Amino acid sequence: PMYTREMQELLASTVDDYDPEKVLNLDEDESTNFAVYADSTIIIEGGDSVNTVTLVDDENSTYVITNADETVTGLNAGDVFVYPYAEGEILIVKVADIELDGTVVTITGDELEMEEVFSHVKIESKSDPENIEVDDSNASEGVTYVGEADVNYFESSDDVSTQGVESGNTDGSTELIAKVFNIDFVDYGNENYKTTVTGSVGLKLKLSLKFHITKSLQRVEFKMNGGLQGELSVSGKISKNKVLSSINATIVPGVDCKFEVSFHISLTGKASFIFGFDLMGGFAFQHDANGFSFEKLYKTAEPIVKTEFSGTLYLALQFTPVVELLKGAVWRGEGRGRL
Repeated sequence: PMYTREMQELLASTVDDYDPEKVLNLDEDESTNFAVYADSTIIIEGGDSVNTVTLVDDENSTYVITNADETVTGLNAGDVFVYPYAEGEILIVKVADIELDGTVVTITGDELEMEEVFSHVKIESKSDPENIEVDDSNASEGVTYVGEADVNYFESSDDVSTQGVESGNTDGSTELIAKVFNIDFVDYGNENYKTTVTGSVGLKLKLSLKFHITKSLQRVEFKMNGGLQGELSVSGKISKNKVLSSINATIVPGVDCKFEVSFHISLTGKASFIFGFDLMGGFAFQHDANGFSFEKLYKTAEPIVKTEFSGTLYLALQFTPVVELLKGAVWRGEGRGRL
């Protein structure tokens, strides 16, 4: 699908190939990181005394505009509008409900998909590790985010080859700092076995994103570079998926890539082990006339494990991405990428 004529035209295009009134350029690069408003998207204009935004409540999807002109008062449920109301601030809203009180307009927003706003999107960039944030509000019971640390669980394991895993960076760049999670829980869910899991894991990440939308195809390529290390003690029988956190990475100003990171452990027996592997994985999520599809772009390095245990052991990371543009339009990948 990346070789279709429509997609190749997008990949070769710049902002100069589109109507300048419909182009949203997200940085100074004119060859990429831009979006083009769809013909159906209503573009609102304002001024010093017209269409003044007095309330932006994204959490409740409520927006108030005073001194509204007919471009705002004439909006109807189902309309999608964009309004660059201040320097660096843009409302992108699908109208669910609109209330008029003279020239004061209260708009309630509806859930909005990316393709409802834009006919074309071309984003190709990497996230600065400093712009990767952890939200542990959805972490599983027994998982606690403790902050950033320069961890190396293998530092005393001279008999184990850990090149690449030690630093968590495989491209020769500056060493990454790990996001560290403590794990401590008891599980009684499998055939009345009592299973205990204790320890910690450190996740190091750099992210890159390629996100392309045309009129008939949406595709996101999500790649990561870094490492995962951990030290766990497990006894019993368990096959559990534990959510570590949600990660929010700003790719370019106005474009956030959010994804849930889950840690899956499957074990029968008793083990105390140190593990680590380089994250060089990538996924492509695609939506076209045939529906959603998923592709693993390339293989992650084999894990390195130093352990003493009896039984069987399986470890994996899972990712579910969401791309959000300017806190309004959203693209969601269906299913999970697993490493």
